Amino acid sequence: MNKYDAVYARYSSHKQDESTSIEVQLNACHDKAEGGWVDYVDRAKTGRSVAGRPELLRLLADSDAGKIKRVLVYKFDRLGRTAEIHGLVQDLEDLNIEVVSATEGKDALSRDIQIVVSAEYVRALSGRTRDGLLKRFDERRWTGGSPSYGFQVISRGKERVLAIAPNEAECIRWLVATYLSECVGFKELARRLRERGTPTRRGAPWNFTSVRGILTNPMLTGRVRYNRRRMKLNRKTGRRVPLMKDRSEHQEYQDEELRIISSDEFGRVQAQLGKRSQRRTPGSSRSISPFSGHLICGSCGRVFYRRISKNAKGEYAYYSCSTRQRLGPGECPCTTFIREDILMEELAQVVHRIFNDAESIIDEAISKARDRVDSNRAEAIRLRREITEMDRYCDGLTRLLLDPVIEDGAKTVISRQLRDAGAKREPVQARLDGMIEKAEENTESLADAVRRGFAEAKAGFEGVSTPVQINRWVEEWVSPLRVDVDGVVTTVSPEMAKASDESEAFATSNIAGVGFEPTTSGL
Repeated sequence: MNKYDAVYARYSSHKQDESTSIEVQLNACHDKAEGGWVDYVDRAKTGRSVAGRPELLRLLADSDAGKIKRVLVYKFDRLGRTAEIHGLVQDLEDLNIEVVSATEGKDALSRDIQIVVSAEYVRALSGRTRDGLLKRFDERRWTGGSPSYGFQVISRGKERVLAIAPNEAECIRWLVATYLSECVGFKELARRLRERGTPTRRGAPWNFTSVRGILTNPMLTGRVRYNRRRMKLNRKTGRRVPLMKDRSEHQEYQDEELRIISSDEFGRVQAQLGKRSQRRTPGSSRSISPFSGHLICGSCGRVFYRRISKNAKGEYAYYSCSTRQRLGPGECPCTTFIREDILMEELAQVVHRIFNDAESIIDEAISKARDRVDSNRAEAIRLRREITEMDRYCDGLTRLLLDPVIEDGAKTVISRQLRDAGAKREPVQARLDGMIEKAEENTESLADAVRRGFAEAKAGFEGVSTPVQINRWVEEWVSPLRVDVDGVVTTVSPEMAKASDESEAFATSNIAGVGFEPTTSGL
């Protein structure tokens, strides 16, 4: 078999200096070639690993096949980084293939020196580049790459800076408003964007991931972050994988000119996302049913799962303890099954009873508010007495300071005591002011607020029709529902909701303390 010289050329990016372009490398190597040669060229390929450089891999395969007698490179660093070069050269030399640099020769000592120098240059260049990018970020200049959806890079004088992209920002505001006002998920939002003909940044169709990436980006509130992660090379695959840096290295700043939505809106989106993701427990349906996430087992504290049962009478939806469903009957004593349609009927009866008895509930709320006011007044009286005693003590110290008989040294001590007493008085006075403000609470305003709440709840209940709308209404207006072993369904106290497993979703009640009777056991 006739062997030939293999000429290998590579550059890392399209911005490579022209003096080491592919053409320059090839010409220099061709001058050193003996007889025929074959070019192996990797264009815009990093030298961090062998993987990902198809032409180098082809060269190595041809070397193993006995086709190559010499390998010519412009410089040894074209073969890769320090860690790879020694191994590559050794593998080629084991096959009796000579490795020659057109500019650095073939001497082993010279080669090693050049490799070390090149590696040190790369490290220094990397450090300078990193420091330069950090300085750019501190000066609020763009550090490179593609900006997030909703933003664009513009020229401001001689600098490149980040700015809002008006059309994309309008799309984001629509996404946020829709997500917060309707019970829709990211897939549905993506579908609506496709129907609206809204283009993505790169022309690909909208999907779950693209919508989620937008709505979870803190940059929507003008919070710009940098240096949060580094890329580490997987030398086996040639791919770089992201690794989070220590929090102390993170950089960020707040720029109100880049704000697209309010911090409150962003927080509500993240809270809503958290609630929905908590409901998607293993083994359960991803669709939201009327009571998904709202029925809690009184024995183990876990939520009830929904399942469908079919028999000769028809198809029914039931809820039962998720612990028993996932881990077996021996893990929880609650054997209760709650039928969805009957629970819906009881919910409607209870809600209508509450709405019809709204005035008595308002009276009870006002009564409790007055009790709280009385308690605040009693505490205010105690604080006034404490302040009076402090004032008497300070008056005594003041008289001592004015007494000409007392020596200056003693007055210095007294003055320090007077200053300390004044410092202790300030927080007590602040607490008293807060108590007085609470004691002046207007009960009529409270009654109006409660009436408005009832009106909103009633209007919301009358407008629900779909399972997701019912679920949202229960979440907003009814506390989590506890199901006891005997089948009684009652509202859950906030303390129990907090004590339940963190993986479950709970809602805080606006209409609290209302139980469901009669019992629903055996339904």
